[in-house]
Amino acid sequence: MLVSVSRTLTRQSPLFRAAGRIGARFASDATDEGPARVGLYKKIGVGAKYYVPPSFSKYPSFFSSPVFFIKTYFKRWGNSGLNWFNFARAKRELGHLDVVDFRHKAIDIYMRVHTAFASNNFASIDDKVATMVKDSLVARRKDMAQVKLDWTLVKFNQPPKLVSFNPIPGPSGAIEMFQMVYKFDTNQRLIIGEPKKEIKRTEKDSVDYFVFTVDPFSDDVVLAGSLFESSPADKIMPEVDPTTPRDKVYADMVAKADIFRL
Repeated sequence: MLVSVSRTLTRQSPLFRAAGRIGARFASDATDEGPARVGLYKKIGVGAKYYVPPSFSKYPSFFSSPVFFIKTYFKRWGNSGLNWFNFARAKRELGHLDVVDFRHKAIDIYMRVHTAFASNNFASIDDKVATMVKDSLVARRKDMAQVKLDWTLVKFNQPPKLVSFNPIPGPSGAIEMFQMVYKFDTNQRLIIGEPKKEIKRTEKDSVDYFVFTVDPFSDDVVLAGSLFESSPADKIMPEVDPTTPRDKVYADMVAKADIFRL
């Protein structure tokens, strides 16, 4: 009975329905083997506004808005509970999930993508990023064709942290893939060389929220895009308009695929 109730609750959630529509809209690329098996996970981006807990510095003042502060605080715990619920459902339906391996792959991709962008060599990440992410990286680097970059990850200020886990079902309702949002709090060094200009050296802290799509049948992990922190007013599971045109959904994915946007 618990399993039945869990599946009902999950399928009725706005986020689950949104993910289902994404899978259904791209189902034309699928075969009888299932969309994830034919590489659909490499073709989609971030199709939902996953909740990313805001930093405490962005919380409303406890003294001027105590109720708002408390609600924002409890959303952090509510998001953790939702992640555990989603993970338990995925594990029950798909079997063993090697989250440690997924984490290592996410870290490796994070570093590879920055290195590839700096060196202007994207062949090394062909199988590590979604198609629209690579297109965005190539286009952005093309605008900097005369600029030489050297990027170094100095250190992780904190261990990379999973902040959101979201199953994505196919048209049948069965989970075909899932997306994970990781927080990377790092210190990075960047050397910029431009024609007829002095070389610039910068070292700064950076916090990034990268979204990775995982094919649970092959354990492949690809970078699908990035997100910013949610505002204190955002809902853990935002309402999704079922009538949103496919073009708008795709445009939103493309926007989130530009991982270096401000």
